[in-house]
Amino acid sequence: MDSTAHMTPSANGGSLVDWVFGEIFEDIVSGSAPVGSRLPSERALTERFGVNRQVVREALRRLEQIRMVSAGQGAGTTVEDWQRTGTFELFGLLLARAAQRGEPDLLLSRSLLEMRLEFSVSVARLCALNADLEVFDAIEAVIKGMTPHTDPVERTRRGWEIWSLMVDGSDNLGYRLLFNSSWVEAAATVAIMNQYSSIGPADNVALHSMLTALRNRDADAVELAVRWMFRIEPTDDAVTAGLARTRTAGPISPPGSGRVGPD
Repeated sequence: MDSTAHMTPSANGGSLVDWVFGEIFEDIVSGSAPVGSRLPSERALTERFGVNRQVVREALRRLEQIRMVSAGQGAGTTVEDWQRTGTFELFGLLLARAAQRGEPDLLLSRSLLEMRLEFSVSVARLCALNADLEVFDAIEAVIKGMTPHTDPVERTRRGWEIWSLMVDGSDNLGYRLLFNSSWVEAAATVAIMNQYSSIGPADNVALHSMLTALRNRDADAVELAVRWMFRIEPTDDAVTAGLARTRTAGPISPPGSGRVGPD
């Protein structure tokens, strides 16, 4: 395990606990502290980081809370197989790590985009079936303020607003809590979505098609519009092409094209 810290607390901009947590987190994710190994003792960690024992204990407690490590009475702290034991909070932390390192992570990016798509489809279908008309009115008000020329930051904010309303309309507490999770608000998430999702006139058509389908309680038409908006189109770029893993017989046709599903 690397005995030197990768980033000082002042450079990281967080608390000492955040810093120590981040350093041990990096040790585990990078494999410097392999699965099944024991972390150094609290005393050794205080010496490594030059902090008091309470800071180390809090950092270890947070790692245990997201199930990256486990602590046994008198047995020290053991590194867990975090891909099998970790909580969903880990996903946001991994996204933030990838963004900080500036390295494309195909698995993370694809996982995020696929999860966003299937989550959005499920939410949209439930919204079509369960939402009150007032929810549709609120969604329409937000859509009316969006054009292909809207500032990208403002467009992203309005997009989150639409989906927050859609989640409300789904009347599903589990989806609401998932939407509230840290990955939704992470800058890394927005960056990945913007990098691999295009926005143009066809997407505005899809938004209005989605709204019409919502008002008609047509869950299938809502799903088609959502799948179009969140499509990933393969290009010559290896990363983007790798993200474009589809589970349909072909590309999704845009709403209003006269087609009813995959080509």
